Amino acid sequence: MLAKDSCMDYAHVELSSMFHDMTYNNMMRMLSGKRYYGDESQIKDVEEAKEFRETVEELLQVAGVSNKADYLPFLRWFDFHNLEKRLKSINKRFDTFLDKLIHEQRSKKERENTMIDHLLHLQESQPEYYTDQIIKGLVLVINDFKYCMFSDYHNLKLQV
Repeated sequence: MLAKDSCMDYAHVELSSMFHDMTYNNMMRMLSGKRYYGDESQIKDVEEAKEFRETVEELLQVAGVSNKADYLPFLRWFDFHNLEKRLKSINKRFDTFLDKLIHEQRSKKERENTMIDHLLHLQESQPEYYTDQIIKGLVLVINDFKYCMFSDYHNLKLQV
């Protein structure tokens, strides 16, 4: 369809969602060796991918929202818009997701060429430096960089 339209006249093509999916997949394949976006027939664990996408989407919705309680501390008693509750929920979901990912990578008999596997290998030789918390923190820092890169592309409406 696009090819027919473009040979007659210019056609507007929306590529940001495709770049978003490609970047997230590349980053997650580098981190864990898994895909979470794109055609569901190519995703191994569809339910895990769906949960990951929903968590990322919710995180992008609250990312950058100014919390009024940061400026007026007495407002913490009221938790307007359930912002703190939502952030704690997202934090718990990501923590559970990363625990599962690390445990899954650790239980594999054969190592892959992923960041988590390399960090787990380093953990065997230097357990005091490469704790699970440090590994999760590194994964989150890389994911935060992705969120910052694509928050402009999404143009998500803040639900606050």
